[in-house]
Amino acid sequence: MSAERSIDPTNIDPTNTAQYELWNGAMGQRWAHEADQFDRMIAPFHQALIAAVDARPGQRILDIGCGTGTTTCEFAQHTVDGPVLGYDIAEILLQVARRRAASGGIGNADFQQGDAQIADLSSDSFDLIASRFGSMFFADPIAAFANLRRMSHDDGRLVIVVWREVRQNKWMMHIIRALAAGRTLPPRAPDAPGPFALADEDRVRSILDQAGWVDPQFTPLEAELFVGETPDDALTRGVSLGDWILEGVDASERASAVDRLRAKYAELAGPDGVRATGAAWLITANAGASS
Repeated sequence: MSAERSIDPTNIDPTNTAQYELWNGAMGQRWAHEADQFDRMIAPFHQALIAAVDARPGQRILDIGCGTGTTTCEFAQHTVDGPVLGYDIAEILLQVARRRAASGGIGNADFQQGDAQIADLSSDSFDLIASRFGSMFFADPIAAFANLRRMSHDDGRLVIVVWREVRQNKWMMHIIRALAAGRTLPPRAPDAPGPFALADEDRVRSILDQAGWVDPQFTPLEAELFVGETPDDALTRGVSLGDWILEGVDASERASAVDRLRAKYAELAGPDGVRATGAAWLITANAGASS
């Protein structure tokens, strides 16, 4: 595996600059630090993705928004000698991914920093393109998924997991309700880049159709997700994820908001930690013949 590399902003589409800055800054640092906890949180959805991908020896796989490399490394173990490329906008996360692959002795996984919306990887290169919660952050998702289609064999497949509508995800609603406490939050466009940007089935069907993917299938997933060992452990992560809700809030109100979230986590705590419901889509599509 290669050594850690400097960040290269030249291969980022200008429309994705905000995401580049976010994930190569404080958000990326938090995600890198919490990598093991995040993997544990979404383990049920991870297993659903791995089963749907069904990686085989010799396959070439592209893992989009691979983050800290958990999916890339597992795909590589199944493809044996087939190359797997983990691709992500955040170099800070890829540094963790490279260390994980090296420590696991996984030699057929490589990691590259860049923007999949404009990535100039070889056409017709991959048997399978997959993503675990890494495909919701494109400013122009039609262009991004069309570019991914260009990189797929005509008999290739797309397999992604994305969050469903935010109100179906109690792990996030607990954070929003506790930290907002009735305040009107800044409006967010439902199709803006972010965790829930691909929650609407009709919108995603339209995106995939315009991008050249065919026969999309949507499987709803729901599971009790691990949020933390204890209420205080969960609180650290919850406040980090909901920090945007507390922007402009004074110290006293912020302390009250954090106490409300701590109380909610105490209510949810059980013998196997703090858990809350999560809802996602498992989406598959076929490349079909090139036009």
